[in-house]
Amino acid sequence: MEMREVYRRDGTPTGRSVAKHDKLEKGWYLLHAIVILKTLDGRYIMQQRSLKAKYCPGQWDVTGGGVIAGETSACAAAREAEEELGVSVDPKDLKPMLREITQWGDDYGMICDTYAARVAVPEDGFRIARSEVNDVRCVDFETFLTTVTYNKSAAFAEMLKRVEREI
Repeated sequence: MEMREVYRRDGTPTGRSVAKHDKLEKGWYLLHAIVILKTLDGRYIMQQRSLKAKYCPGQWDVTGGGVIAGETSACAAAREAEEELGVSVDPKDLKPMLREITQWGDDYGMICDTYAARVAVPEDGFRIARSEVNDVRCVDFETFLTTVTYNKSAAFAEMLKRVEREI
C-alpha cells in the first residue's frame, strides 16, 4: 500500500502518514510533484492521461504524481518521469520552479512542487505506463503552453514562460 506523508499548509511535516486514497483531516496537506520535461532540442514532452484516469481522462498534461512517504518531491518528480515515460532524469538536475497550494474542502489539500529539466528523448522510444498514460508527444512551446494549462493557475502558466526562457 502506497503511503504518503502528511504536511501542514506551510509545508512542515506533521509526522503522520496516510494511505494514498485516505480521507484527509482538517489542516492536512499531501505533497505532489510535477516535472516539466524540455528536450535537448527545445521541445516539450506532454502526455495524454489514460482514458480510464479518475481525473481528466484523455487530457494532455504534464508528468507528475504523489510524493511517497520518505521521498523528496524532487525524487518523486524524477521517479514519475521514469515510471510514466521511461525518461531518466537525476533529481539533482531538476530546477525548482514553483510551489503552489491547492485547498480542497475545509482546510485540507495539496502542496505541489514543480520542477523543470532538459532531458534526452529515449533512443529506443518512450516506455509508456499504459495504466497512467495513453500517448506522448514532443511539441513546441506554444502548443505545450496552450494544451497543458487547461486546469492550471495563471502562476503555473507564467512559470512555464520562465521555463522557456531559463531552461
